[in-house]
Amino acid sequence: MKSTLFLLALGASVVFGQQSTTSGQPGVISQVVDGAGWQTIISLNNIDASPSLYKLSFFDDTGAPLSLQTNILTGPVIYGAIPANGSVTIQTAGTQTGLSQGWALMETVFVEQLSAATAPGATVAGTVIFRRPPTVSRPSEVSEPVDFSTQAQWVLPFDHTNGYTSGIALVNPSTSQDISVFLTFYDTSGATLLTDSFTLAHTQHSAITLTQKYPQVIGRFGTLKVTTSGPAVNM
Repeated sequence: MKSTLFLLALGASVVFGQQSTTSGQPGVISQVVDGAGWQTIISLNNIDASPSLYKLSFFDDTGAPLSLQTNILTGPVIYGAIPANGSVTIQTAGTQTGLSQGWALMETVFVEQLSAATAPGATVAGTVIFRRPPTVSRPSEVSEPVDFSTQAQWVLPFDHTNGYTSGIALVNPSTSQDISVFLTFYDTSGATLLTDSFTLAHTQHSAITLTQKYPQVIGRFGTLKVTTSGPAVNM
């Protein structure tokens, strides 16, 4: 998730711009959290001149359906409509004592073409906000765009000096193909700090706090490269 969620512990407010999908392309929300003081807020923006329906499916770490209470509906799948050039906001309740974690898949279809199963949906932009409200200790808020990419490689900076930490969330969006994920940490000179690899099963989600899993990078800064044997991995 592009090193955003785990920065929340720092109490920072971070905002990212939105990605825009081509018409009908599904989007992946690589991290969804709810409960234990956390809420996830998903903003979907229809930038077409026609209204569109959306379908938001929640999954847990294993890829099984994840039922969440939201301001729209309660369940593992949320349906609704986005007006032409309008927007909709889906917000989890955040009232659970325990933490629920996973990911979500966003799909659209044009309202006037519901009789055609393959009709493409709207051109949509989206932002996800993770929030600890002022009613809990250390309120924080950070956002990231809905991921419409189909990339097999990601590169991101990290800075774990002065007690800072960061994290990533990875999703294998395939419904049938397991993938191997390869992590390589480099310092600023380009020297390899460490490497790791693991299997990410189809529809599986993995959230990693980098300094917890890889204490060798505590006090270091540089670049993390993430690659996969499969067609894509979402972050």
